[in-house]
Amino acid sequence: MTGWEIVEKVECEGACPPKVHIYCDGACKGNPGPMGWCAILVCGESERVVTGGAPEGTNNLAELEAVACGLRALKARCRVTVHTDSQGVVGWLTGAWRRKKEHIRTACACVEVVVDYVGHQVEYVYEHDSHPRMARADQLARAAVPISETPRGLAENHSL
Repeated sequence: MTGWEIVEKVECEGACPPKVHIYCDGACKGNPGPMGWCAILVCGESERVVTGGAPEGTNNLAELEAVACGLRALKARCRVTVHTDSQGVVGWLTGAWRRKKEHIRTACACVEVVVDYVGHQVEYVYEHDSHPRMARADQLARAAVPISETPRGLAENHSL
């Protein structure tokens, strides 16, 4: 049995929930502009990658969507450490920073709904992008930025 079978299929009944690390990053071509995100989920020796993109967003929204996407990929209650290179994400989701803009308040609320609904125990950690999984999340987030039509033609995609 792999770690993901535990995370996805087994409800923890009174037992200690599995420990999962999520390495998140977002990318944006322009700000605002097309955005992409990546979450690398690690449970024991198992790893799962989740990416996505949208035609319009901001750097901050891409970072928050990476967190939300990673948490939504978990099907059962887990102890989660979210690693991000965004001080804003850590500040907003821990309550240390005020959420001044409406789109930031909305994105943070979406993350909190996922955490509360499933019952995850979440810790947010600022992780430097020199960590190998953070560097990989950055590459995959950039690759997930969709190519969009611009007045000058096709925008360059951040693929590797």
